[in-house]
Amino acid sequence: MTTTITTVDRGWPNHVAVEGPSGLDRPSWIMTEQPRTVSREHLTGVAGSVSPRCLAEVRTWLGDFLDL
Repeated sequence: MTTTITTVDRGWPNHVAVEGPSGLDRPSWIMTEQPRTVSREHLTGVAGSVSPRCLAEVRTWLGDFLDL
């Protein structure tokens, strides 16, 4: 599962700021309300990374949205 990323800070609590050396060229926020599924065949490499803390926060929001 993936989520959409935006460069617009809307100040929404469920938009998680990308922390650490992400590989992105500008400040970005993960839009946890927009999960996506992606076929493994379409994954060709690593686009970037996030800190363990950022990943934990995203997982918490996704779990809440998906009632996991």
